[in-house]
Amino acid sequence: MLKSCSRCSREAELSVVCVVSTLGTRPRRQKCSAAVLFCHRCMRDLLEEGGHILSDNFRTSVNNAYTQMDRALRSSGKGSDEENV
Repeated sequence: MLKSCSRCSREAELSVVCVVSTLGTRPRRQKCSAAVLFCHRCMRDLLEEGGHILSDNFRTSVNNAYTQMDRALRSSGKGSDEENV
């Protein structure tokens, strides 16, 4: 089954995923965002528009991954201190 680009109706050729990972902790915790699909033309257009590939779909996906990571860390007692953010 062919999947569509997240910006247009053309066939998707690329997927972009962000990995949110803790540093300096063991075990390391990681969470991947959902893949956001692009065709080559839309990816090229996004990059030419200032080098930003943060479409609304991708921004939402990364935010969800971070939120899940933050909740997991907070529940383990290793969460970030909001006063220091």
